[in-house]
Amino acid sequence: MKRRKFITLLGGAMAWPLAAVAQQPKVWRIGVLAPVPPTPATLSAFRDGMRGRGFERAFAQLRAKSANGVVLLGDPTLIEHSRRIAELAQSARLPTAFSRRENVDAGGLFSYGVDINNQFRQAAFYVDRIFKGEKPADLPVQAPTKFELVINLKTAKTLGLTVPLIMQMTADEVIE
Repeated sequence: MKRRKFITLLGGAMAWPLAAVAQQPKVWRIGVLAPVPPTPATLSAFRDGMRGRGFERAFAQLRAKSANGVVLLGDPTLIEHSRRIAELAQSARLPTAFSRRENVDAGGLFSYGVDINNQFRQAAFYVDRIFKGEKPADLPVQAPTKFELVINLKTAKTLGLTVPLIMQMTADEVIE
């Protein structure tokens, strides 16, 4: 069997690889290349997805040189500087809308976008199939299916805004 390193997962500039060991003695290395490190919740979602596909625990952080991978995430500047962006927007009394929930956790007003944790969980589907011998080029393309609306009521109050109750009831998460 040909020796393979995991090629396709998600893409960017900085790597936070993981190593996954299946029940065989073979060690698989999974690299996540991203402009900013994935959050602990994102990595946990990926691990959960792998466990759900029969790959038990044995994850470790590695250096970028020991794995290949591609991870496409949102704009790194918006996430890397989310707290500062929120502070500046609030001081200028500007409401903010983002595609990533991390920005709302940091003080942004709201976000609506793909559920990144769910995408990492779904990435385990590809890893599982590749580990079982399928070629990455033969795997189907999957579009995101889960989106989330997150609203920060604390920020709304700071900005003097009232978030309609229907939006609060529709939201996946409301930060108070």
